[in-house]
Amino acid sequence: MLRRVSACLTAVALCCSLVPVAGIRITTLDREAAVTHQLITVTDTYNFHNDAKSSADALLLCSTNEYAATQAFQEITVGDDDDAPVLQVETADTPGQSSNITCFKAKLEEPLTAGSSIVLEWYSVHVGLMVPFPAKASQSDPQRVLLKGSHYAPSPYPVATQTTKLKLSSKVVLRHTELAPTKRQGRTITFGAYRDMPPWSISPLSVHFENNNPFIRVTKLVRELEVSHWGNVYVDEKYYIRNDGAKHRGEWSRLDLQRNPAAFGKFALSALTAKLPAAAHTFYFRDEIGNISSSNIRFGRSNVLAELRPRFPLYGGWKAEFTFGYSLPLSAILTKVKGSNQLEASFSSPFDRVVVDDLTVKVVLPEGASSISAKVPFPVNQSREVKHTYLDTSGRPVVVLHKTNLVPDHDVPFTVTYSFYRILMLREPALLVGVFALLFVSILAYVRCDFVLSRDDKWHADRQHEKAVTLVQRYTGLITERRNALSSLDYSMVGGADGAAGRRAETEALMKKTAEEMRSVEQQHSQVGAGDRHALLVSLRDKESAMQTNSLQLFGKRLQLLQEKKTMEEADSKLASQIRSLEDGKKEVTRLAAALLKRT
Repeated sequence: MLRRVSACLTAVALCCSLVPVAGIRITTLDREAAVTHQLITVTDTYNFHNDAKSSADALLLCSTNEYAATQAFQEITVGDDDDAPVLQVETADTPGQSSNITCFKAKLEEPLTAGSSIVLEWYSVHVGLMVPFPAKASQSDPQRVLLKGSHYAPSPYPVATQTTKLKLSSKVVLRHTELAPTKRQGRTITFGAYRDMPPWSISPLSVHFENNNPFIRVTKLVRELEVSHWGNVYVDEKYYIRNDGAKHRGEWSRLDLQRNPAAFGKFALSALTAKLPAAAHTFYFRDEIGNISSSNIRFGRSNVLAELRPRFPLYGGWKAEFTFGYSLPLSAILTKVKGSNQLEASFSSPFDRVVVDDLTVKVVLPEGASSISAKVPFPVNQSREVKHTYLDTSGRPVVVLHKTNLVPDHDVPFTVTYSFYRILMLREPALLVGVFALLFVSILAYVRCDFVLSRDDKWHADRQHEKAVTLVQRYTGLITERRNALSSLDYSMVGGADGAAGRRAETEALMKKTAEEMRSVEQQHSQVGAGDRHALLVSLRDKESAMQTNSLQLFGKRLQLLQEKKTMEEADSKLASQIRSLEDGKKEVTRLAAALLKRT
């Protein structure tokens, strides 16, 4: 009994998933395929008419399994206007559908009523539908490719008129199938119009032609956008690329390539061009070896074109890795929306006509960001990470978006919305200031701490010696200060007797003050200094005191002679013996001071 109930429920579910096709017909079906590069863009225009008595809520659009397996992007709209509404699409089955057919159900916004018509446009992008044939080619050979498909677009509905038009990359066509009527004009081949086609009609189609465009495939791409609220967004992109064209065979010559690039590099990848925002700046282009200087940046009004040339051209089957990055001002991609921050950036690679097998987009937000949400216009895998960089504490939240099998049509804007308080911008400067303040305080505390566990006789001797050195240096400094004062007193006689008399009082006051300091230093030195060194200090004191007394006496005699209207030459001549004696005393003081410092 349970088995019967389960079988009935399965049958009901299957019937509900089937889309009825009775009463619907296609009056015209026009297919245009651009086969100029590795990406094949196909536009199918269906004109449906409802001959049934009831309305239709959905319509079926079908293709072969091989055709559907290579489909990387699709979009079904009502009409061909730029602002035409995009319909919701899902896979579906219908009665009479064979196993090699894949159908998609397009849900109409308004039912197709009885007797009315509607035009649907099915835009799709295919990767791998065209393959190199032969699979290998030498450096001088052209690249020939083979395209397979069907003259008819399979459909569960009868088709009154159908046309297939192929726009090739070159006029060199080796062969193609012919199903009358077939017309070839330049690079365009038109099959049809075919009339009164029954449902599920299929006719094999193949075209063998020359296509010398490189088949650029990015096997892996990691894009990282690091947001700094100090005013910049850093974009870093890591590329792993491969030329999926005919694999290179035989020898390769750079000399031939440089001599005639058109003949010896027909389908080699020599440069990539990226279209970047107009505000982009601070570019870099490098690989594992280092910086790659073969790049060219052209600034325009609406965008920046970056032409990047790898270290070597990529022939079929050859690979390369490189990193490309640039900076953007924060205001270029970040706006305020209802109190939150909204970042809007392009999702995929900025390079034109490339296929990306595996893409990971990482948006690194500032530390402290919260209420994070990401919005992408197509399904992707989302996750969260935490990235730790310099001066981080809890780490920066990272929004990770992952998708496979991407084409340029996926390079559309996506948004990341989050909350961030501007006061948190001061966290890193405050942390930096705090670390340096703690470092300085630690140094101050360290130099003032004594980590000696025990103080032996040697330690005490070293401290006594250090104190003695300080006292001797202070003592000799006082002697130098007194000698400088006496020298200034002698020079004051040049200005006349009156000025010299006034300067004498100042010098005698200084001598008295310094004498008291010298006695204090001498007393302290007697407690810490060695006996022979202290005796030398006492001898220096006596000699310096005698020299100072002689100097003042000589000054007094000179002053008296000047007051008697004698000249300086006459005074020095009369006091010559006393001047020589004073000079000898100065030399002796200098010698004793040097000996004391040396002994210390």
